[in-house]
Amino acid sequence: MCIRDRYQRRVREQTKLVMFRPIALLLLGLTSATAQSVKSCGAAGDILSNAVFTVSPDPISKDQPLTITATGTLTAAVAGGNFDVDLNIKALGIINEPVKLTSPFTASPGFAAGPVKVTLGPFTLPKIPGTSTIAGTIKQTDPSGKPIMCVSLNLDVLHPPKETVFPEAAPVVSSCGKDTDHLKNLTMSSSGGVSTLQGVLDETVTTGAINVDMKVKVSFISIPIQTNIPFSFSPGIPAGPVKATVGPSSSSAASNINIDVEGTVTVNDGNTQEIACLSVTTPSTTLMTTFAPELFADASPHYEDPKPNGCLSDELAIQIQGVSGDFCTPKCTGFLKSQCPSDVPSGVTAKPQCALKDQSGNKYCALICTPGETNDSCGKATCKSISGVGICTYDD
Repeated sequence: MCIRDRYQRRVREQTKLVMFRPIALLLLGLTSATAQSVKSCGAAGDILSNAVFTVSPDPISKDQPLTITATGTLTAAVAGGNFDVDLNIKALGIINEPVKLTSPFTASPGFAAGPVKVTLGPFTLPKIPGTSTIAGTIKQTDPSGKPIMCVSLNLDVLHPPKETVFPEAAPVVSSCGKDTDHLKNLTMSSSGGVSTLQGVLDETVTTGAINVDMKVKVSFISIPIQTNIPFSFSPGIPAGPVKATVGPSSSSAASNINIDVEGTVTVNDGNTQEIACLSVTTPSTTLMTTFAPELFADASPHYEDPKPNGCLSDELAIQIQGVSGDFCTPKCTGFLKSQCPSDVPSGVTAKPQCALKDQSGNKYCALICTPGETNDSCGKATCKSISGVGICTYDD
């Protein structure tokens, strides 16, 4: 039996999606908000003092161009720290769950102390189907834990649903730039749960535009997003080496949200010359599995080693091509086929997730872990890395 694996990486376990998932969800939310949509929730003593976050118009109107502005004064330089996301997402009538994660970040050359102003827009919002609300906070702290800023979101959206499709796999980001791009030698990599972007700017950037041409898939809903977003940033990003890292992330909430992003994001400077181009594609990985009826025995619990007692009657013994070891896998269940049995072997802290899909559309569960972690989240199994994702398998 040949199964094609299309990983639905969640924001809590896979750092590659740490940035794309919040961006995708915010694009879904910034369409018709009630009350004050975006505001500061910071306090006296924050590194970004006198912080003001505004949107215009507010409430947001889908029929009017939108402008987002953030201003304040950095009382100290910022070159790294942590993001703390605590949101509740209701989307498209099928998603209602918390999004809680913490992820470290670094930025070079960083942000110097002094006045800061960032403006996005005016730009026309893409037409987003479905109904969604996003409420909660995004906080930022420096490496010592001192608060930098806090942003409160209160987005409430209503639109009629449109096209439905089956979700694709998690995206991989690569450069689609040209030799004439102003961000030279652009590279992106991921290792040990840390995603890194670096290059060399041959000019100082203070203004420009971000051109988004993407398709976001949330569960079974396919949403085209095409928009051009002007931006300005003071004091700007100086010419020279640029490096940013995100991760590894940690989460206190499990998720059934499957979000896939595919397309391109192009950044131009104020002279409409290309700074960089990022391509988001959807890879697939071939899995080789064997169907072994003799392994169906009274084994307990789920996700056990097929050897020597076999799998439960609702599981298959599976081996992934290119990954050593095997494991028992049950089918995903529930109305949207996105739920997995929660009973795991003793000592296992890795979370069961609906992560595999065969060519007939059947979806299967697996224990997803973080490659490089020192703890034994897989119990008697071990965490194997494949395409930047970790999966628990039992060694032969």
